[in-house]
Amino acid sequence: MKTKIFFYVFLAAVLFAFISCNQNDDDGGEVIDYPFETLYGSWTSPGKIGAMGVAHLTVYLSTDKSNEKITLMDFKTDLISQTYVCDVTKQSPAVYKVVWNTFDKTTKVKESEPSDTVTVSIESKNEIYLSSAMMGGKGMSMKRD
Repeated sequence: MKTKIFFYVFLAAVLFAFISCNQNDDDGGEVIDYPFETLYGSWTSPGKIGAMGVAHLTVYLSTDKSNEKITLMDFKTDLISQTYVCDVTKQSPAVYKVVWNTFDKTTKVKESEPSDTVTVSIESKNEIYLSSAMMGGKGMSMKRD
């Protein structure tokens, strides 16, 4: 008799856990694999990032001195305003490693040494998360303008 009661209690607990997990799973457990081009456009941090203030990021296609297509990112805060050319590698679904090299828009030349490496996670079509060594490994959320 004790074995049957234990079995029914165990079965009820497993069933409860299974039902609870399925009710909270909005996307079916799948990560949406957004292409890098989802980043194109303008983004803003929802609040101030310490002394840096509000951060703005604009991602777009351009050309370099040899007329090759390149991806540029303009990153602006209250303290800095810089354009970077981006070397992009995919890390996992919707997560990209972006090596930033300072880019001079006038001469269309990029610096030879990387300025920073940024990890960009695309959370949705309208929300991203950036983290980098420059930010001390910390990150920030940004929303599409």
